[in-house]
Amino acid sequence: MRVLTESPKAVVSVNPDKDVYRGETVTLGCDIQSGGDTEWKYSWFKDDQEFHLHSTSQEFRFNPVREHDSGKFTCRGERKRDSVFSEMSDALTLTVFGEAQAVLSVSPQSWLTEGDSVTLSCEVRHSSTGWRFSWYRDGQELVSDSRREAGGSYTLSPAALNHTGVYVCRATRGEPTFDTQSSNPQPLWITGENM
Repeated sequence: MRVLTESPKAVVSVNPDKDVYRGETVTLGCDIQSGGDTEWKYSWFKDDQEFHLHSTSQEFRFNPVREHDSGKFTCRGERKRDSVFSEMSDALTLTVFGEAQAVLSVSPQSWLTEGDSVTLSCEVRHSSTGWRFSWYRDGQELVSDSRREAGGSYTLSPAALNHTGVYVCRATRGEPTFDTQSSNPQPLWITGENM
């Protein structure tokens, strides 16, 4: 094996995130920095052990990913024309959690007078990257103002009597899409203005 004195450096990327959930599709990428237009073969290592060698694809995909796929991943390139190796990449730690659960909370309170403002917040435990959120009241999706791309908050301002109901949220990400479980139900009560 010949190694250049200044070998190109391999860099690992991950999509959608390094913190993922059982059942998601996860793609690792290996990019050879300053590698030029040269054709490379790629080898992957998990926890310093070889597990996928001499692939012509820059990507390695878990479809679906499982908890036992968690670990430290590195990659290295081998130039096809002369078997020169790149430097090994820095390690990327992939953590695979179990069931993806959305968690819904309300601020400042769930019992309101019409005209007040209230914000529902939806989050996914252990992860914040790349999620789109959908909102439901009494089982009906709030399509017109669900603010899918605006992060995990949904504000009613001003709150109206017809906003009373039980709210849940759900988060989606990735391609193909992956859905969390629906959140805990969160009731909201809106009463008439105080006389």
